[in-house]
Amino acid sequence: MYPHCIAEFGNSVLIQNVETQVNVSLSCGQWPWKDGIFYTVSTEDDTTAVITGDPHIYLHPSDLVQSANCSNVSVYAVDSFNILGTTLGRTTVLFTPNSTSVFEPVDYDISVVQAHSLINNIFLMFIGVLILFCNFGFGCVICLPKLRAVLSRPLAPFTGFVCQFLIMAPLAFGIGWLCDLDPVMRLGILALGACPGGGGSNMFAFLLEADLELSVTMTTVSTVGALGFTPLWVWFLGRFIIQEHPDVTIPAVNIVITLASVIVPVGLGMLFSWRKPRWGDKVAEKLKPFIWTASLIFISVALIVYRDALFRASWRLFLACNALAAVGQLLGLCIGMLITRDKKKSVTIMLETGFQNISLATFVLGVSLPAPEHQIAGAVPVCYMFVASSIPTIMFIILKVWQCRQRKQNKSTDFYGKGDSSEENCRPMLSYPDIVDITDVKMTQI
Repeated sequence: MYPHCIAEFGNSVLIQNVETQVNVSLSCGQWPWKDGIFYTVSTEDDTTAVITGDPHIYLHPSDLVQSANCSNVSVYAVDSFNILGTTLGRTTVLFTPNSTSVFEPVDYDISVVQAHSLINNIFLMFIGVLILFCNFGFGCVICLPKLRAVLSRPLAPFTGFVCQFLIMAPLAFGIGWLCDLDPVMRLGILALGACPGGGGSNMFAFLLEADLELSVTMTTVSTVGALGFTPLWVWFLGRFIIQEHPDVTIPAVNIVITLASVIVPVGLGMLFSWRKPRWGDKVAEKLKPFIWTASLIFISVALIVYRDALFRASWRLFLACNALAAVGQLLGLCIGMLITRDKKKSVTIMLETGFQNISLATFVLGVSLPAPEHQIAGAVPVCYMFVASSIPTIMFIILKVWQCRQRKQNKSTDFYGKGDSSEENCRPMLSYPDIVDITDVKMTQI
């Protein structure tokens, strides 16, 4: 039985961009050789991890140490080498002896993971605060009669729900296959397509002057539906991506938090606008500049925080994310026009279909896949975050150019062809005179 080289890797996990010293020992019952033993250390994939410094391990008889860990006394020699994890992934460290007739080659599997960063946590907190403030502002803008009309005629919300959960997941699976992504990335884009609509749909529904009430309703309904449909799609289609069935774990707590982040601030905004109508109007007026300012800050910081993920992303991944967002939004628009025959509602369905909940997709990947796979797949939501808003941004520019031309011509027609836009305006909530009028009507009836 040949003696084996033993590398003390600990948990065989390296931190990206951190050089690690690895101790190597050779143990045997006796040392019958006069000369020392050479091992050449290398990695199977130099792009994941590289050996820094001298790649040779020299175990010399003068380094022998007596050991009595068990009943048989053994001797072993010790040396070390340095290794640097460069990119996220898995690779193998190879130990090749100078004399294969005496010693067998040995290999060790290692993984390179990303270290936890303080700026990442701060950035996630910033996203959470931004969503809460925006949803509070949406509550100040929402018109209660329109919200009641949406709930009383559920055809549009149902259409958005069908587009979200019966189209996006199979579409994501097909795009990942057509773009020839590796299995980890394909699983990442599948998880993204199986998630519900995100806060970006609400923001663009407001900026594009679409049906904000419908957008908030669809976001709430699709988030509830994610409890069943997201794990179902990832489990059903994920088994065609990897050999074993993916161990999909849905963070129910995070879904509840997502629901609360929509319902609670929107409700508080509606209550605030009802109790303080003038202040509610001021919040509504400042909401658009606030969203654009926060979005610019968000993009600037995101480019710094996720620069490694963006550098790792291939052109195939960017193509897949672009295709998922663009095709999803166009299908949502066409289906919305076919069923509702209403431009505002169709644009809202388009936004809800093509904007996935990025944070929830990241959570799903994080709890369902081990490191570094979930960190590698995390590049998918990051890329999607930067490309999903392309079509809505172009639509917003067209809207603003059209509105400028209308103002120059002293016209007030609605962009969606509804006639005078002033007829569509209403109070976000019932004002005090409205309450008095309702009370008077009831008293009269009595």
